[in-house]
Amino acid sequence: MSPEENLRLFLGTLVPREICATIREAAAPHLRDRAWRAAPERQWHVTALFVGQRSAADLEVIRDAAIRIAASTALLNLHNGVLCTMGQERPTMMWLRFPPHAGLTQLHHALARSTGTTPVPWPVYTPHVTIARSKGSPNAFVETRITVPELALAELTLFRSDPGPEGTVHTALESWKLGG
Repeated sequence: MSPEENLRLFLGTLVPREICATIREAAAPHLRDRAWRAAPERQWHVTALFVGQRSAADLEVIRDAAIRIAASTALLNLHNGVLCTMGQERPTMMWLRFPPHAGLTQLHHALARSTGTTPVPWPVYTPHVTIARSKGSPNAFVETRITVPELALAELTLFRSDPGPEGTVHTALESWKLGG
């Protein structure tokens, strides 16, 4: 990787396999609608901070910030995840959405400050896992009962995000346990 190369980066946490199975089961009836293109389960994640396009030369600063902040952040538990679509009239995304989370909001802002990234513009961060994106006009708005009662975020991972013909590919570059 040359220092001049631009990378699309984000920090987040992969969803554990056992939770993926629960989400897959809840989403399966809705994903039969061919208007949805499901994201590969191995890429399902909760984003803590979308860093955006950065030079490969910035990786060290981002990595150092992530190491420092992960060590001082306790494990985060998200609760009451609901499978839903975003956009009531013309859904474009299917998410596992959790209620706003103060700890994840603090992590988001600490990472933004330390990496020179603009934080999200709303006061509280709403965590979600993108399950699928629309490639047409889905038949209906979806909102299910609680699908995932609890999801523990135990680590912080730096991802590279590369667009491709079948959708974006997320590659984990390095991970650090929360709380050191």
